[in-house]
Order: sequence, then structure tokens, then C-alpha cells
Amino acid sequence: MVDRILGGWQFSGLYELQSGQPLGFGNAIFSGDIENLALPTGDRTWNRWFNIDVGFERNGGRQLGSNVRYLPSRFSGLRSDGVNNLDASLIKNTRITEHVRAQLRTEFINAFNHTQFAAPNTTPTSGAFGQVSAISRLPRVIQFGLKVLF
Repeated sequence: MVDRILGGWQFSGLYELQSGQPLGFGNAIFSGDIENLALPTGDRTWNRWFNIDVGFERNGGRQLGSNVRYLPSRFSGLRSDGVNNLDASLIKNTRITEHVRAQLRTEFINAFNHTQFAAPNTTPTSGAFGQVSAISRLPRVIQFGLKVLF
């Protein structure tokens, strides 16, 4: 009886830690200092992910019609939000009779409920330039399951 209560437990987890993707600005006119684009991590918000006031041409009438590039396509120091995620499961296996077993599962997807933002808008002529308007991962999901094996 004690083995039925204390035995048969399994725990598994998958932890993912990853830096964000470098941001690209496509066909943008930039006349400022690239070193001033990135904001310190503590100053970043969903409403202002990078410094939009350092030299981007924001007027749509002055944008180029063809693909002439004045700045690199990606900046290694300027990235979208990274991934910090833990998925975990707790499983209890119990023998009911000689030929029948039960398995109770509890799964935690995004167990710590970390908000993970999508990439910010990198179109200088957009009113949402520099803003994050979506999340890239779902909030915490907890699901339960019962499986009977016979």
C-alpha cells in the first residue's frame, strides 16, 4: 500500500534559454550613431524596445523606392526578447490489478509564466516603430490527463 502512494512518480522537464534574434531594419535611411540604438536592458519596455530617436528617417515621403542599404541588415547588439521557458510534467504510475495500470499526468507548459515578447516593429515610417505589439509564447497552461492501461 505504501508503494502505491510513494512509488511510481516521475518528473521531467525541458528548460530553454536562448538570446533573442538580431533585429533588422530593411530598407531604412539612418544617419545617426549605431552605438546609440540599443537601450539598456532595464530601460526597455514593450512601448520602447530600442532608441527610435537616434537618426532614422521617419517621413514616409523621403523613403527610398529601391533597395539601397545605408546600414547593416542586422545588428548583433540589438535583439528581440530572448526565450526563458520551462515545460515540466509530473506523472504518477499506479498498478490497480495485475493487468491494469493507471497513469495520472500533470503538465505545466511555461511553468514559470514568463512573458516573452515578439520582435518589435522595425519599420521607421510606422506609428508603432520600436514597439512590441505581441507575445511569442503562450501564458502558463496546466493540463491533466488520466490513462488506464490494460
